[in-house]
Formats: sequence, C-alpha cells, structure tokens
Amino acid sequence: MVMVGAVAWAFAWGSHGHDVLIRGVDLSAVEVDRSFVVDASTGRLDLSSIVARPGEVVEFVLAGSAGAPHAFVMTGAAPGSEMHESLAPNGDTVIRLRVPEAGALAFTCIIPGHEGLHASLVVGGVVSTQN
Repeated sequence: MVMVGAVAWAFAWGSHGHDVLIRGVDLSAVEVDRSFVVDASTGRLDLSSIVARPGEVVEFVLAGSAGAPHAFVMTGAAPGSEMHESLAPNGDTVIRLRVPEAGALAFTCIIPGHEGLHASLVVGGVVSTQN
C-alpha cells in the first residue's frame, strides 16, 4: 500500500521532467535570418555543425522528407524561443525557429517510427556560416 501511495504521489507531484515544450507558433510571416537544407532522407537529422545566434530566426528545410507526415516538438526552450512547422512547395518539411538568448534546443518528430528524426541546436559560440 505504501508503494502505491508513493507512486501516486510521484506521478501527481511531478517526478516527470519539467522541460518547456513548444508545439508551434506561427512564424510564417517572420523574415528568416539564415536557412539550412538538411538531408532527412536517411531518417536522421544532423545539425552538429550548426550553431545559432541568439535572437535570430533560422529555418531548416528537411530535404527528402516529402510525402511523410511529421509532427515536431521542441524541448529545452528558453523564454523567447518559438517554433513553426510547415511544408515547402515540394512537400518537404520546413522547421522555422526563433532562437532564445542562451541554451540549447532539442526537437523531435513524435510520429511513431520517426524516432531518428531528432536534433539539437546549440545557441551561441562559433556560428556556422552555412546558408
């Protein structure tokens, strides 16, 4: 009985993570500072070479993702961060992010079977020159 009570208490009072989770904000009319084409045809996202500037709006075009539905969520978000997901004219998924002042962002597709479609984005430091 004590174990049941402890589990119920932990569940009710937050033994889970408290990361900020952002599903989507409309950034479609916001001007993009930098755009990156990322190969998503492998079922994985690699943003390891990309570092974003605080406050900028970056866009990732997931090349090779056309025809598959996606639902990305972002975690680790700090105040000021936002995300927008849309489709390019060719059907590829486009993720647009407003970068927070500091920290790291992680985003992942929550569609079952898309577990490899996740990435982290570092904020600050040496900024990638890829456009």
